[in-house]
Amino acid sequence: MPINGSSRPSLGDNSRNVTTALLLILATTNLDLDKSLARAPQRRAAWQALINQTPSPRRASAEYIVTYMPLADLKALDPKVVAESINLAYKTRAEAEFARAIPEAIFNDSVVP
Repeated sequence: MPINGSSRPSLGDNSRNVTTALLLILATTNLDLDKSLARAPQRRAAWQALINQTPSPRRASAEYIVTYMPLADLKALDPKVVAESINLAYKTRAEAEFARAIPEAIFNDSVVP
């Protein structure tokens, strides 16, 4: 029970819960990304370089694409082509009003690739 006698949780409690949830989501995403990269160990460095070199707002899209990429593409595609696809998707999103309304999950799954 909070010090003020209220039965409601304090903002600090909610903040800790949100932080914990975000850390769990990030950890799960990183585990999935690691599993995906382990499927093509000879290309791991190239894909990791793509992710590391992608600017922060776009990095989540790069991680999503690499995480869920089919093995054949993971082995054969040039990461530069994927980087260009990500950049073009974000450019289009910035220029087209309707594209900004597309939820992030759908954007990463259906537009970026």
